[in-house]
Amino acid sequence: MEAFEKWLTEEGGQFGNLKLSYDTEVNRILKASNDIKKKEECLFIPEHCFVNLEAAKKVNNPIWQKLNSGEESSAKATALNRVEQLMLMEENAKGKDSFWYHYIQTLPAIETDNPHFWSEQMLQLLKGSYITEEIMRVDIEANKNIKDAMSKATGGALDHISQE
Repeated sequence: MEAFEKWLTEEGGQFGNLKLSYDTEVNRILKASNDIKKKEECLFIPEHCFVNLEAAKKVNNPIWQKLNSGEESSAKATALNRVEQLMLMEENAKGKDSFWYHYIQTLPAIETDNPHFWSEQMLQLLKGSYITEEIMRVDIEANKNIKDAMSKATGGALDHISQE
């Protein structure tokens, strides 16, 4: 969280007497060290740090380029409604080269009891059961369907991102 706060401050963000922290591994919170006075600006985040449609346009994100060109379609309309999520996927794939890297690192990891999302190590616990074969079959089919839908919706802008 410190790297995120440092990055945001370097980009012009101001936290006043607020401090970013974790309440749990999932919950991110802002704590005030003093009472906040009426009309006091206690947090400022520069617009260029937002992850939104405008940011995708400004950075000339390939997803935005694909979505902004070509014919209108229901897939395109759906993708436009999700452009922030698609942009985060693209930026996450860039790793430390992404402008939003420190922000992305603050996002919670997805944890689930659904074995389709388990690590290889966790799946080894099921080794030898029919469940592992069924999981692999369903995962392969689901990944193909997701990749095909995303490719169609974005005109192939995400095709270079691994579907691991």
